[in-house]
Amino acid sequence: MEVDYSFARPDQKPPLGETVIVGSLRGSARTARDLMTVRTDYPYQTLRMWTRDDKPVLSVWLGYTPVDAEQRRNRTFIVLSVRKPKIPGVLDLAWPVLAWFTDRVFAEDCEIVEMEQAAFDEQGADWNQEVFPPIRELRTLLRDCGNPR
Repeated sequence: MEVDYSFARPDQKPPLGETVIVGSLRGSARTARDLMTVRTDYPYQTLRMWTRDDKPVLSVWLGYTPVDAEQRRNRTFIVLSVRKPKIPGVLDLAWPVLAWFTDRVFAEDCEIVEMEQAAFDEQGADWNQEVFPPIRELRTLLRDCGNPR
């Protein structure tokens, strides 16, 4: 399953983390693509972000490996690639902020997944009536390819 997102914000400034990742690489308003593609292939996920041309400015590969029989805990493997800026040393200076930003995003994701699992355990079933088509498709993919329990 693959979903494309746009980051166009005509009347707002981008968040700090986004600026650190792609701020210096953006084209002018008329040339910027601001496109992020998230692709989920069980059991891994990729994320790519473009701003101007056919080469992504950010590429992330995520792999999740359960470490217990109940599949309640996992090890997450991440490969993060960022296009090297034209200005020498900028990426080295920005890397701590980039690492902080991505750690924060993954911590939020982990918290959400744990809350969803706790609700499922308490209810004994999934009562969520998802309306967003890409999430419904993802849920179907995970149900069909994941643990049959």
